[in-house]
Amino acid sequence: MDFLEISSLNAFVFLGTTYKIATLFIIITSTILLYPAFQYIIIGWKVNKDTIVHGISDESKFIYLHRIHKMATITQETASTEFDRFYNKLYGRRRFLFSIVHLIITIIIIGSLVAESILNLDGYIWKPILSLNLTATAALAGAYMWVTNEFISRARRLDFSPSDVQSGSLRLIIAVALGLSFGSIIKNEMGAFIAFALGAFPLGTIQVALRQLSNKQLGLELGATSTNELLHLNGVDQSLVERLSNDDITSVAQLAYCDPIQLTRSSNLSLNDIFDLVSQALAWIYIGDKLSIPANGH
Repeated sequence: MDFLEISSLNAFVFLGTTYKIATLFIIITSTILLYPAFQYIIIGWKVNKDTIVHGISDESKFIYLHRIHKMATITQETASTEFDRFYNKLYGRRRFLFSIVHLIITIIIIGSLVAESILNLDGYIWKPILSLNLTATAALAGAYMWVTNEFISRARRLDFSPSDVQSGSLRLIIAVALGLSFGSIIKNEMGAFIAFALGAFPLGTIQVALRQLSNKQLGLELGATSTNELLHLNGVDQSLVERLSNDDITSVAQLAYCDPIQLTRSSNLSLNDIFDLVSQALAWIYIGDKLSIPANGH
């Protein structure tokens, strides 16, 4: 038995005996967080793909690939096969690989740090080199609660992408720094609670709050923002404008000439909804304010 085999054996013995309670804690917290993501990758991804692939005709697939992606060599007979290959290339399950591996590493490290902070163990991996105080632990607990709830909600809505997984990892990684930063402002027993509460906020909300706080402290005033022209389209409200803006769709012209398949995948709107919005946008470009869109959007 060589050195590596002995080291591996000792590591497994340590995790199964001295570190047993912490190992169990890490397995439970990791499983709860990762289950919704794997549920979507295994089941939800296939449902979304079938909805798109079977939702348009072979003729439409041919027009889409030929005109939007300039695939001049395809024919209507090969359009369905080429579209399936194209979809898997751009939106296949393998795109989740790096983000899922990164999330697994992140949750294992964070789980072990938290376990060593709240449990009385006979052996440690991180202590005394690295340990978490109450404020840092509370911040991680709040972030874990938000990310897990977000993942469960996204799996239920079939609205998951690799960037969502990466955002979850980012939220967990920066939780300690955010919690300690805000906790340092409050010099009493409320520091841990504030850190936990802050961890439970979405990252976008925190960014807005930080910008507002910075503007207030620096005495900066932002100019008035104009009304987004997308609101002129039927069925578009502010929340939908914000969702489209996340995909860099901020004007009627961008919506009119966007890639409908890509926007369907990234926005999690149905293909019919996207086709309806694109049709309205095209009509608005050529008719503008003269267009009277009926209530049903057709």
